[in-house]
Amino acid sequence: MAKKKAPELKVKKITIKNIGQTIYLTTKFFMQNNLNTYASACALGFLFSFIPIVVIILIVVIQLFHMSPEVLFKFFDLPSIFVDSEKIIEIAESITSPGKVSFITIILVISIFWMGQRFFFSVKAGMNTIFHLKTLHRKPVLENLFLVLGEIVFLILIVLIVFIFVTARTILSKQSIMEKFVIPYLPGFIVSWIKGKFFNIVPFIFIQILSTLMYRFGSGSKPKWSNCIIASIACALSFWLLTFLLGAFLNQARYNLIYGILSNLIIMLLEVYMFFIIFFYAAQSIFVVQFFKTLLISELYLWDKEKTDNYNLKELLKQWLFAVPDKLISNENKRITLAADEIVYEENSETDGMYYIVEGQVSIYKENFMNHLGVGSFFGDMDCIMEQRRAYTARTTVPTTMIFISKENFEQVIINDSEVPQKMLDSFPEYIHCFYGRK
Repeated sequence: MAKKKAPELKVKKITIKNIGQTIYLTTKFFMQNNLNTYASACALGFLFSFIPIVVIILIVVIQLFHMSPEVLFKFFDLPSIFVDSEKIIEIAESITSPGKVSFITIILVISIFWMGQRFFFSVKAGMNTIFHLKTLHRKPVLENLFLVLGEIVFLILIVLIVFIFVTARTILSKQSIMEKFVIPYLPGFIVSWIKGKFFNIVPFIFIQILSTLMYRFGSGSKPKWSNCIIASIACALSFWLLTFLLGAFLNQARYNLIYGILSNLIIMLLEVYMFFIIFFYAAQSIFVVQFFKTLLISELYLWDKEKTDNYNLKELLKQWLFAVPDKLISNENKRITLAADEIVYEENSETDGMYYIVEGQVSIYKENFMNHLGVGSFFGDMDCIMEQRRAYTARTTVPTTMIFISKENFEQVIINDSEVPQKMLDSFPEYIHCFYGRK
């Protein structure tokens, strides 16, 4: 007989409180997963692989025109190239002629290979931490080699695209080049757009596309495309705002005066680090949205009602966000309302889930032990995790409303929040003493 799948908890339409819960949970797990260290590793890995790749590109560009300085100018003289075939041959020979491979080039290639691998490892490690992906089994050496080479090629393509973009922006900023190669061939409004907004928008579109693909395929849990696109757009816009603020408040002239050429590297490192902070925060928000129902239950489970009497700001915020689950979780099949003195379940009955008290009071008892549970309390959780029959009888003492959480949903709560199993371990000795240590 096929096992019946437990119905999922459904969340009501988005409210201000839902948004607050999402931001709170995202920030909590971002700090708990220590994602700022992964952002630092990614920034250093990218920067120290970006610089050698740019240097190699510059070396290649220099070698392309090593035969004659005039080749570069002939290359930009596009109309005459298509007329004079000798110029095409001369440029082709210059590009294809072999150059000497220097020792510094070999060092740069090794640096790209090593730091590029560290960069991708840091990105994957951060995503694995966010989405709780298990470490995969070791792959064959040849497969690993092709994977590493693919990552390095991908990194080189990214840097090459950035290099071409920066070079194109620098070249097209010259009015003489625009008048010779762009203005005669394009409508005026396109020329104005290229000169004004094109080079400011394209980098963030590129970031948005790469982030979307990484969120979708790098998470391992296949979140919805809509969530990935929204998160990547938020990531790109946040990074744009950050670069705008840095440009407005950082005095680069002062940095150039103090640090010289290192000022650009310092600012670049800061921007890349902040980008990966935003990137991982957006990835964490995707995880929270994807598993919002179970994470909401975990917060209810972890919430300590006694701390709210101390007027701690954090606990008061948690009380406002999570203390009224009946207004947050909507599923009539999961809400149970019983009159006073009704049995919820009996000792030794089958365990199918746990309960959360929304309103009222429940008495749990076994032989000489009895305890009363009020609003905000869970019961039946230990029976679920121990996969045993009910250890005690649960009965209402007043009219009571409860939310039923299936065994499958509670297992997902344990997987998604590491603090939940820790709390269960802390309360396990007391549970054993109460229900198995008394005679």
